[in-house]
Amino acid sequence: MSLTSHIRNANQSPIGQFLRQRFPHTAIITKETNAKLRASKALLPPIHPWPYDKIGSAREGVDGRAKNGPLFMPEPKQSFEELLALVEEGWIDDLCQLTALFHDTCQHLLLQPFNLNPTFAGSGDVGGADADLIVDGCLIEIKTSKQMQIDADWLRQLVGYVLLDYNDEYHINSVALYMVRQGVLFTWPLADFLSLLTASDAITLPLLRQEFSDLCKNRRTGMRRQ
Repeated sequence: MSLTSHIRNANQSPIGQFLRQRFPHTAIITKETNAKLRASKALLPPIHPWPYDKIGSAREGVDGRAKNGPLFMPEPKQSFEELLALVEEGWIDDLCQLTALFHDTCQHLLLQPFNLNPTFAGSGDVGGADADLIVDGCLIEIKTSKQMQIDADWLRQLVGYVLLDYNDEYHINSVALYMVRQGVLFTWPLADFLSLLTASDAITLPLLRQEFSDLCKNRRTGMRRQ
């Protein structure tokens, strides 16, 4: 069970419940972000039907959750050439459009120091957690949704990664969501982000990390004893 699974299944997960209860004030952020998204345009794939379901099935096959995606049907692909043959021209056109949009809107990030797919000191305590990237101290999650709104759980996902950096290895000083299809980058200084979600200026990051670390480690210890 990964961090995102804990968040999605908060009713069955003490970790998900902690993130919801400790950081309940997501609406103050989503109200502003969603208004900006509704005023933008989404860059949709230039082909119909949209390839989301097919690509999703391929990913499910890779993750081992299903074996009915194009990577495995009608039979498992055995070579690089077979994998390339799966790709449709429309998918390539879509990726090229999204890449160009990123370059137009976020090229200032390209020359900054970065970490790709960082894992954290506490990743193992939640069953796995790797973020998308950290650029010059800014933790960035990339979302490809065509919906013109931010999911509150994405904000909790950012918080979860920050808290799992128990020893402050990455010195995260801000967090961000990049909406790929809208070309919009939302960025918040970390202190402001935590203050908004908790509705308090008194709660410190070290305190939150300690609370989360204690919860995650106690849960993991309990599971080992079972």
